[in-house]
Amino acid sequence: MSKTAGIRCPHCDAPLEYDGSSRYVTCEYCGSNVEVTSENEIVFHTIDEAKVQRTKTERVVRLKEIDAQMAEDERDTEHQNWYRIIWGGIVAVCLIAGLLGNEDMFYLAFFAAIIGFFGKPIKAYLRKTEEKEAREERARQAKIDDGYILFPEDLTFKIFQTVNASTAVDILKNAGFTNVQPVNLRDLKDGSQMNKKGIIEHVIIDGKEAYKNDVFPPDAVVQVQFHDYSELLSTYIMVPSKLAYLGLYTITTPAAVEMLKSAGFTNVSIVNLRDLKESSEKKKKDTVSQVVIDGKNVKEHQLYPPNGNVQVQYHDFTEEYYNNPVRVAMNAVSSKIRSKF
Repeated sequence: MSKTAGIRCPHCDAPLEYDGSSRYVTCEYCGSNVEVTSENEIVFHTIDEAKVQRTKTERVVRLKEIDAQMAEDERDTEHQNWYRIIWGGIVAVCLIAGLLGNEDMFYLAFFAAIIGFFGKPIKAYLRKTEEKEAREERARQAKIDDGYILFPEDLTFKIFQTVNASTAVDILKNAGFTNVQPVNLRDLKDGSQMNKKGIIEHVIIDGKEAYKNDVFPPDAVVQVQFHDYSELLSTYIMVPSKLAYLGLYTITTPAAVEMLKSAGFTNVSIVNLRDLKESSEKKKKDTVSQVVIDGKNVKEHQLYPPNGNVQVQYHDFTEEYYNNPVRVAMNAVSSKIRSKF
């Protein structure tokens, strides 16, 4: 065997000894098996032994799948023949019984005929569905073997989504994704949506929403879209629900002021309505009538600025009621009597 000038191993660049008696030559330095296609032009390509072996294995597997499919088809044909015999017998018996006067059996024969008519197409559809799922699973597994990542099941869409954005980002990074970006949707409008704050809406990978069993390359662009308020609304606060439903609660003015300040409002004032005229209304004295913020009655779940102009309007007797001469005299006498005791 002699060295042929110019022919070198594509893997280690060592000179190859080639005498022209065979199309194949093995590199003595790295062991690569090389096929020489033209000695004069010195053109060659490397034989991928692993690929050849995979191709042979895949062919054997495919032949086994075909044999198994043929055997299953034969079993199905046999089962279908028995099915037709049994189905035909049931239909005939029910039909005869129906003709003899049993109306229920006649309807049973009708439904049996319908089931028998559609049974084969339904089974064929189910088989195609199973075959499609099997093909998809094989393709999915092949991608995973090549380094693709299976989308985490914990992040698959749920009707009542409860995963927050930070947790989702951690799950995706732990799965192997390297380019994960949180995206704030800024879509929340009022306090009733507070429980959705920070919760993910969708996970978008390479521009498409990700679903269960999807696979993606590790460097895919991953967007974790989550709910939140706009930058302005994120600083706003809600009025305590009891102050939005005053018709259901009796709240004193000091208590209302304390509740509003505890919620975060910084500009709270009280307004005396002077609307009580009869002694029978005494139980309403000093209780809150309504809360007004920036000139409007408060509403449940509405968000308001912390520095908004908050007015606590409360009930009290009119000046005329307090200045009534008879009442003034009676109060003076009552005070003297109490002072003696």
